[in-house]
Amino acid sequence: MCESREALLQKAEIYRELSEYYSGVLRSGKAAAQHIGALLPGRVVVPKIDVDSAYDYNQLFIGPCTLLAPPFEAFYHKVNSQMIEAENLLVRRACVEAGMASAEEDDDFDGHVFYSFAFMSKLLENLAGLPSLKTKEATGLWQTYQWFLKEHILAWFYDHLRDVRRYSVSSFCKDVAAALNTFLLSEQELIALEACEA
Repeated sequence: MCESREALLQKAEIYRELSEYYSGVLRSGKAAAQHIGALLPGRVVVPKIDVDSAYDYNQLFIGPCTLLAPPFEAFYHKVNSQMIEAENLLVRRACVEAGMASAEEDDDFDGHVFYSFAFMSKLLENLAGLPSLKTKEATGLWQTYQWFLKEHILAWFYDHLRDVRRYSVSSFCKDVAAALNTFLLSEQELIALEACEA
């Protein structure tokens, strides 16, 4: 693993903010874009929240009508849905145990990205908190991060971001999506480089 403790904590913060954004906190989307811009200078526009942002956000992710860009893995990633459901339930349980979600939530859980990003944040925080990044435990956490990113987030999230860009009426939601796209592409490149070096 070629990540520094500081970079891991920066990325954990970005994932936490993205989780909050997908739970309805628009200012966290702006904060995530700012942090992505700091991590990847010159590649991100920081979005401005305007009068259309909340309406657009609701149309894309909440409803009450048909969602234009559903934030659910099951909507986009239909391969082996039983396995995805089981893995997502494990992620949700981990988020509940870490205090990042409520056990009493009644929503139809089918891979809401809120949980995925909260899980990624917790993985990176735990990794950065280890006494050494050169242990078996550190390697295991890093491999879990890479696996979850490849198998769950990257398997569907670019399609979701495409829908955000296609249907959004505010620059805010489009700019958050662009920042998130830039961040995920950089993570995907990092994983590919590490695989080549191994």
